Order: sequence, then C-alpha cells, then structure tokens
Amino acid sequence: METLEIRNRALEEYREKLTWSDLKALVNELKKKLKADDIQSVKEEVLTINKVFKNKYDALLDKKKEVFLSEGGNEIDFHYKLPIKSDFDNLYANYKDRVKKYHQKLKETYSKNYKKKLEVIEGIKQLVGTEESMGTTFKKFKELQDQWKSVGLVSRDKYENLWRTYRHHVEIFYDFLHLNSDLRDKDFQHNLEKKKKIIELARGLTNEKDAVVAFRELQKLHMIWKEDTGPVSKDHREAVWEEFSALSKEINDRHKKLLKGMHLLYEENIQKCEDIIQEVDNISANPPSSHKQWEKVLKQLDEYHESFKSIGPLPVGKARKIWDKFKVAKKKVYSLKNDYHKSQRVFQRENLDRKKSLLKRVEAIKDSEEWEKTTEEIKAIQKEWKTIGHAPRKDSDKIWEAFKTACNHYFERLHSKSDRERLEIYRQTLENKKTILKELQEYKSADEKDAILPYLKSVLMKWIVEGASHNKSEDIQTEFEKAVTIYLESAKMTTEEADTINYSMKVAIWTNANKKSEIKREKTILSRQLKDLDFQTGRLEGNMMLFKPSKGSDTLVSFKKNLEESKLKIEVLKDKIKLLSRAIRALEKQFK
Repeated sequence: METLEIRNRALEEYREKLTWSDLKALVNELKKKLKADDIQSVKEEVLTINKVFKNKYDALLDKKKEVFLSEGGNEIDFHYKLPIKSDFDNLYANYKDRVKKYHQKLKETYSKNYKKKLEVIEGIKQLVGTEESMGTTFKKFKELQDQWKSVGLVSRDKYENLWRTYRHHVEIFYDFLHLNSDLRDKDFQHNLEKKKKIIELARGLTNEKDAVVAFRELQKLHMIWKEDTGPVSKDHREAVWEEFSALSKEINDRHKKLLKGMHLLYEENIQKCEDIIQEVDNISANPPSSHKQWEKVLKQLDEYHESFKSIGPLPVGKARKIWDKFKVAKKKVYSLKNDYHKSQRVFQRENLDRKKSLLKRVEAIKDSEEWEKTTEEIKAIQKEWKTIGHAPRKDSDKIWEAFKTACNHYFERLHSKSDRERLEIYRQTLENKKTILKELQEYKSADEKDAILPYLKSVLMKWIVEGASHNKSEDIQTEFEKAVTIYLESAKMTTEEADTINYSMKVAIWTNANKKSEIKREKTILSRQLKDLDFQTGRLEGNMMLFKPSKGSDTLVSFKKNLEESKLKIEVLKDKIKLLSRAIRALEKQFK
C-alpha cells in the first residue's frame, strides 16, 4: 500500500518534472488529467499543475513588466496577457466546476445513506417484541444488518451519533433475543470467530515494516470490528477485546514513535524554511542600490526559492502558512525592485536631460578655433558625461552617438591642425639642423684638440637643443655623424674625451628620433649610478680620515687614487645627466 511518504515523494518528483515544462506543455498536461472519470483521483496533480503554471506565468509577467518599465513605460499602462493563459484558465475553471458537482453529489449521497440507515435502525426497533418465531425474527435482523453494511458512508458530523443509536438498538434486540438462548449462542459463536480472525490479522500487522501501513490497516480492522461483528458471550467478551487492544497498542505505539520522529523532522524543516525567509527579509532590510546588485540579488532569490522547495515535508497544518510567509517575503523584495526601477526611471530621465545639455554645449563649440580653451572645455564635458550614469535605453544609444560624433568632429579638426603644426615644426627643425651641419662642415681650425673639443661639444648641444626632426631627416643625421667623426679622428683625443663626444652623439641621435622615453630611462639609470657612487665616495673619504699611515704609504696613495677616480666619475655622470635633461626639455618644448 502506498504510504504518505511515498505519495509525497511522488508528488515532489511530479512537481519537479513540471518545472521543466513550458506553458503549452502544462496546458496539455492539465487536459490529460481532466480526462479522468474520478476527478478526485487527480486532485493533487491538478493543484500542482496550477501552482507551477501560475509561478511560471507570474515570472514571465515580471520580466515583460521589467522590460516595459526599463524602456520608460508607466506601470499603470502595463497590460500583458498570452492567449494560452485563457486556455489554462478555462480548463481549470472546468476542473473546479467538476469538483463542485462532485461534492454536491457526495452530499446528496451522504444524505440518502443517512436516511437508509435510519430506516434500518427503525426496522431493528420493530423486531423487538414481535410475536413471530425467533428464527424468522433473527433472520430479519441479519438482513437488516446486511442492509446497514451495504448502505455506504454518511457525513462525519452524523456518523458517531448514528452509530451509537444503531448499537443501542442492536443490544436491545440481543436482550430480547436472550429469550431464545440457542439462536443467541449461535450468533455469539459466529461473532467470536470473526473477532478472532480480526485479531490474527492485527497480529500480522505487528510484523509489518511500514508503521504507517500497519496503522492504516489497523483502522480498517477496527472499523470491521465495530461495523461487521456483533457481541460475543460475556465469558469471551473481555478477553478478545483485551487481546485486540494489546495488539492495537503495539501498532499504535510504533506509529506514535514514527510521528514523533516526523515531528522532529518537521521542526527541523520548519527552521530551515524560517532561515531562508530570514535571508529574504534581510534583502528587504538592505536592498541593493545598483542594477548589477539587483541582478545578483534576483539570482540569489531564485536559489533561495529552489532551496525552499527542496527542504522536505512540512506538517500539513503549517505548510501553507510557511509557504505563504515565504511568498510574502519574496513579494516584498520584488516590490522593492519595482520601486528601485521606478526611481531609476526618474534618475534616467534626469540623466537624459543632463546629457542633452552637454550635447548642446559640445555642438555649440565643435567648430571653434580657440583651440586651447575649447580643448579644455570639451575634455571637462567628457569627464562630466562619464559621471552621469544611465539614460533610458531607447534614448541612450542615440544621444551617445550624437555626443561622440560631435566630440570626434572637434578632435579630428584639432588633430588635423596639430599634424600641420607638427610638420611645420619638423620642417623648421630640419632647416635649423641643415644650418648647423653646414657650419660644422665649413669649420676650419687647427687640428689641436683644445680647439676642436669645445667646438664639437657646442655643436652637439645646439643639435640636441633643436629637438627632433621628421623621419625623412635620417640622411641629415647621418651626414652630421660623419662630420663629427671626421673631426673626432683628426683630433688626437684621450679615451675619456672621445667617450664624451660619442655619448653626446648618442643623445643627439635619440633626440633627433624623438625617443624621449629612452632618454628618460637612461637618465633614471645614471641618476641611480650617481647616487651609489656618491655614497661610496663619501664612505671612502670617511675611511681616509680614520686612516693614519706613515707619509708616502702605498695604502694612502691607493686611497687617494680611488677617491680621485670616483670624483671624476661623478663629474662625468653629472655632465651626462645634464645633457639628458637638456634633451628632454628640448623635446617637451618642441611638442608642448
């Protein structure tokens, strides 16, 4: 026999299956269930279908409404209904109509059965005191008992009183039957045998593994004991009842123990439900303040919903209340979400007005030739635009494209002007460098390095200060390097002096190619080296002050030599860093 737990599990699996169905499939499933002859046999399935359909349709409405509102629509103007909703409503109305008719018919049946049972009681009353033979009277009594059993159920509110009346008149009849002991004893024995069979069936139920099945079967046995068996002799009456009662107690105790365990499970499941409801309430207490946060919360709400459904059985009397409490908590969150979107629509309209104002300002100055002032103003407007936030979706892309087009129009004009100016700077720089190269090539002097070295340094500095020239100026750079090399080779310079000129040439090449990043990187490296060398020199000077060797000591000579070399290196590094700084300033000035 199917237990409550198995039935609940089957219903849960059925509900889970339905959650994967679309609205059309749910309508078809309802049609299928309504083909049943016994409408009560599909009650739980139909209610489950209705619940799943309602949840899915409400979720669809929420999404449609959210899109409608996000596009600037008014909540009061939102109307949406799919034809399939009418199809489902018509089918469900048909189900409710059939259920109503079923209950009306059941009520009529109960009323007819009640009247028939009253007629049976009246018939038994008529048998008492009759003057016909006891055999005939007893036969009529048995026929009336059979009628009682065959009549069927009556309503619960009338059953107990009706049963007592029936038993009362049956006992009166047996007292009357006492006059004929043979018939009475025969009936007592028959009833005893039936009661013993019931006891054996009850004994078998004590071995039934499923306590719920055993309990339900026991209720049937009690009904048979009550309805289908009459009294037994006083000698056996107490014994058979005590035996049946003892077996009933054993079965009932098992059932109570199970119910106690179920009660603990129910309490645990109720607490789980309450915990989830509290989590949902916490969302309402601290609602999100951004669209992304709301998306995350709504996803979390779906997870809470799934967790809530998977918790397990709840007591029948509380299940609906707990579920309703959860729905109220969810509804509050959705209400807050709608309030948020309403407020966002107000903000978005304000944002749209602000963006329109900024667009108007850019449109007014996009053709201006006050380049410096206009550039700063448009950059400030762009910065302000980024702080504004979302506008209504249907207007957002359109106004952004217009704003972007206006800004691009101005900056394309600015870049075109800058390109022309840059080319002019390159042209002028190239002319200046041609003059410097010509002067270098025409320079006449003695081969003494004392004259050539300062001149080369001066020429290289002029070349660097001019800054970068166009890529096409590589030829002039090559010519310049050749000219410097000729003088470098003709003058008999020391290695250090040649290194100085070569390093200046290296910086000149970087500058001509506008490699400011490489120049800065070189300056950083040399500055670090200078710092380290300063530290080492200071330590060397300190050590010399502590050291007191004899005059002319080799150690003292070594100290002095190292110190002089360090100081010389420091001066070389400082000169290089100054040169690099001049190159950086030249490029920054050239392209400010």
